[in-house]
Amino acid sequence: MVKSGFSGRVLLWFVALIAGDVAAASEMQFRTVVVRNDKSLGGLLQIQLQVRRDDSNLSDRLLHSLTCDFLYDTAVLRPATGDNFIQWVDLDSTAYPYTFHHENGTSRIWLFANPDFVEDGFVAFQRRMRMIDDAWRALAVLSWRIEQTVTTHIEILPASLSAACFRDLSAPLRLAEKWMARATGIDSLSLAPVVTDSSECRLLLVQNDMRVGGKLRAALQMRILRGQAPRTLKNLTADIFFDSGIAVSRETPFFKLDPLLEEQYDAVLVDDPNFYHFSLSGKNIGDGERTGFLITRDWQTLVLFDWTIGSSGFTSLALDESTLEAAYYNQPANRPERGYTPWYLVSYDLGIVRLMPDATPPLMVRALVSRSEQLTGGKVDLLLQLKSEQGDSIRTLRSFECDIYGTSESSGQLTDPAVEWAFDGRSGYACRLTNQGDYFRIEIADDGVGHNSAIGWDVTGDWQTVVRITIYSVPNQQMVFVLDDRTLNASYFQNTRNLPDGGWQDWMIQNLNVESEIYAIELTNLSANRQGSSVVLQWETQSETQNFGFHVYKSLDSEGDFLRLTREPIPGALNSQSVHSYRFVDSDVKDGHVYYYKLSDIDITGSETFHGPVSVALSLPEAYRLYPVYPNPFNERTTIEFELTQPADVRLEIFDINGRRVKTILEEERDAGRHREMWDATDARGCRVATGLYLVQLIANQLGQVQKVQLLR
Repeated sequence: MVKSGFSGRVLLWFVALIAGDVAAASEMQFRTVVVRNDKSLGGLLQIQLQVRRDDSNLSDRLLHSLTCDFLYDTAVLRPATGDNFIQWVDLDSTAYPYTFHHENGTSRIWLFANPDFVEDGFVAFQRRMRMIDDAWRALAVLSWRIEQTVTTHIEILPASLSAACFRDLSAPLRLAEKWMARATGIDSLSLAPVVTDSSECRLLLVQNDMRVGGKLRAALQMRILRGQAPRTLKNLTADIFFDSGIAVSRETPFFKLDPLLEEQYDAVLVDDPNFYHFSLSGKNIGDGERTGFLITRDWQTLVLFDWTIGSSGFTSLALDESTLEAAYYNQPANRPERGYTPWYLVSYDLGIVRLMPDATPPLMVRALVSRSEQLTGGKVDLLLQLKSEQGDSIRTLRSFECDIYGTSESSGQLTDPAVEWAFDGRSGYACRLTNQGDYFRIEIADDGVGHNSAIGWDVTGDWQTVVRITIYSVPNQQMVFVLDDRTLNASYFQNTRNLPDGGWQDWMIQNLNVESEIYAIELTNLSANRQGSSVVLQWETQSETQNFGFHVYKSLDSEGDFLRLTREPIPGALNSQSVHSYRFVDSDVKDGHVYYYKLSDIDITGSETFHGPVSVALSLPEAYRLYPVYPNPFNERTTIEFELTQPADVRLEIFDINGRRVKTILEEERDAGRHREMWDATDARGCRVATGLYLVQLIANQLGQVQKVQLLR
């Protein structure tokens, strides 16, 4: 394909050049250098072609023409399409028409001086020609797409090399000469990724109606292993096997994607009597707002699967690891032209699932971070909560025990916490929390329930906090908690209303935090400061997990009612392990007051956690003052601020440079404190005033001050 036009004389001109009796010139050297290797399927391999003359004692030469063939393995590499194959470096395409051609593993490039320039005013066009000196300099960059991530080669075919230069610039047509050409470059190069990241997939049970004809719902979730960078999902394939205890739901749809996946990915699900074959693939990721689905180190639900419960009491659900495949787009995220890399995947199954209820509904257990302030003197409150799966089933707790593991970035050891139990000494329980270094051991045992006035503690259908664990945190440190499913044990009294002589039974437990991590949001630098006549609230997060956004609250009393200032949440980062900074400006403040502010974060379930309060005192001005207006000079409008030490009758006026009143901005009584007004460069009739210098005069209780301001058009 020819990439620039040239006249019909070029063929005869080349014949004359090659046939002529020319003297030997210096040698022209070629070499290839790898400038980009994505090392991934679909990624780019870019080779830079560099040239120089070999003798530093000779004068520089203007390039006349060259021909070069590149050999490559067609099973491994594919030339980039169209103009993307070659980009010339510091070369005028009008001075040098060029062509390239691909055939049977060979890419040939031709480059030649425009004969119209040579015959017609060549000297004037010398500055547009390419000079070859004794330093290696880039001439072109050639691009191939990677088809296989193996070791391969790209080499210059020596027999194909041909080059010529202009020897006498005053008569270029007759005195062009052939250049001896020699090539060096790449022997072999590896296209295989150095490191393949690992990720995990699991099935998590999210609904089990436990009745014939009811619904069983499981979530397919994915996360990267801790310590690896977030990746943008390219594709995923998985087979989910189940047995005859359940059947494919006939509802439409019987699977539901995450909204972002539904919009930006193609999903295919083939149902069989005993398995689902599920696949996801990105569509046009990188175009416009199509940023793709980012896989982080937190468990994220990709898709929900529904089954209908049959007559069997049990079933099994499993991911077939042999069919599990996934890949991610190379960094930067959402840049598919950078190629992709396969993931190494590990899977976790649900195993045996009970489909019919026991006589007693299971005890449901969860742990929540209700308060997380990673501030100096802040704290993390961890709540352990219990409830019965059925709201009308009430059981009196006999015993409970579990381990909660906790880790931090700076230390593997947990600090001794403050503990607040739901029971008092009259409830009839012996309660103990012990710090085992890397986990807390929680033990609750019967200690006279039903005797004397010990009334026990009833587990109902509502979540109730059994213990609050308060840890005073280290600033800028992330706390991670895991409720260990293997250590959960509980029992209840068989007779309701704490009649222990009726015997007791072990309780089946459903851990809602199984294999999941309970994160404290890392909040740092929460502060409130005065800026002019406003208060600016600033905060910073080190990481966020399922954080929908923030609300800001204000009060005049640290223990009083707080009024919410934000109508809509300030958007959060949702899931992020990087630093994010936020800012909120409260302009509805007055001097002489102390304001208290609280910040709340809202997760995607709507749960709200409060931080603070922080306070700022706005003292009364010590002196009557008119501040310099800003901006100054101005074009559209300018701001006028002043301070009063006590309530006063205020008159704020604008005068021109000749002392004529232009406009009265303000004429009323104002309280002590700082105040702000605007002037929009209009007079008393609302007409725009002319460019020039104006005076701003403030009079309060017979005291006056003046500032100058300049209006520019």
